[in-house]
Amino acid sequence: MSESSSILPPRLPYSFAKRHGVLVREVHPEHATVAHRANVGLHSLIELRRVLARPIQLEAVTDDTFALLLQRVYENDGSGS
Repeated sequence: MSESSSILPPRLPYSFAKRHGVLVREVHPEHATVAHRANVGLHSLIELRRVLARPIQLEAVTDDTFALLLQRVYENDGSGS
């Protein structure tokens, strides 16, 4: 059993991720890594923490980087806008 194993991240609705500027990058048993834009709201982070049911580690990214990450995640998923 691997201590660093990653769990498949839950898929946030595209509209929520884009509107609130948050994107789940990785989920581990002990925490989740969340990329976010600079203008992310506290209420969005609290809701994400509730949904993930674990502590979150934040990764601030530029708006351009966030847009690229969002595109990659939802392009691969086929559930874009």
